[in-house]
Amino acid sequence: MAEVTLDVAPRVAKLLEDQSYAELVFREKNRRFDFFTKGLVTNTSSENASNAISDAVSDMSLTKMRRVCSQFDEGGSSISARLGSLDSATKAMAVNADKLIMLTRVTGILSFLNMALSLVNIGVSVVGFKRISKDLSGLSSELKEIKSSVSKLVSATESEKISDCEKLIMRFNSVSDHIQNDDVKDLDELQNLLIDMNGYLSEMIRNMINNVFSVEDTLELILRITPAYSILLAEFLRRYFFKYGKRPNNYDTFIDLYSEFFQQTVTKTLQDYFMINKNVNYLDAMDVINSVRLLALNGRTGVEDQILLAEKMETEEEYKQVDIELAALVQKEAMQA
Repeated sequence: MAEVTLDVAPRVAKLLEDQSYAELVFREKNRRFDFFTKGLVTNTSSENASNAISDAVSDMSLTKMRRVCSQFDEGGSSISARLGSLDSATKAMAVNADKLIMLTRVTGILSFLNMALSLVNIGVSVVGFKRISKDLSGLSSELKEIKSSVSKLVSATESEKISDCEKLIMRFNSVSDHIQNDDVKDLDELQNLLIDMNGYLSEMIRNMINNVFSVEDTLELILRITPAYSILLAEFLRRYFFKYGKRPNNYDTFIDLYSEFFQQTVTKTLQDYFMINKNVNYLDAMDVINSVRLLALNGRTGVEDQILLAEKMETEEEYKQVDIELAALVQKEAMQA
């Protein structure tokens, strides 16, 4: 791990003296929140806590990823409860999902995962919305080609689901246009789109489990829509909190979508498909499943980080003040470059 020195106000330094690590918040150059990470406070006496955080952040190995992910297949509390109380090691893996997945051979099995990996940790920003809109527009074009070229072979149900996806993409792109133009969208409209996306993704996961459509095609659709759901959910939750000072009643329903990726029925479906239909060996098949889980976990932790950041700021004025201070730092760095 690299060491750096931070000059902070005496009040902040006093607070850090009692901590074994500091939570750091990073923003992109447009001052939008990007990601959380943790840093060790080296002058602390809490060596055990320091070592635990150090291991969680630095020990990123494929073997460890497989071991930690295997815990989700064990009994005990519900998946939703376990995802709500992740340890630092699992959270660190979620943040580094792209790096861990690239250690496997998964992208050689599922080529579309390269696109999903390019959207990991994209950040809730104008740039983030623009990149996801670009990907979804490409997906929409692909779906149109599927319907036009094999219309006679596509069932009425599958054609309907493709049309529903196209409509969701158009609605998301409309919201994205407003955000990119700094035009605040009505919260009810954002929430209604989230409700529809949540229902669609949940239904497509069930369709994949029940082999209604091609497992691989359905999985691609799910993994390419989920980043749009995540970035929109994070944006909505932040705006909702600053307007009403609380989380919406639908928060648990929105966040529980990610738990569906960890269902045993999903694991069995993917395991059977890749091992039986695709002749993939057991270890690679489990890496595919773990990659899907990590991508879902990455989306969930990104959303949770957003709402936690908003709650720590408490007021929108404080949040905006942080933006102003960060803007000044960015300008200072630009002048010194």
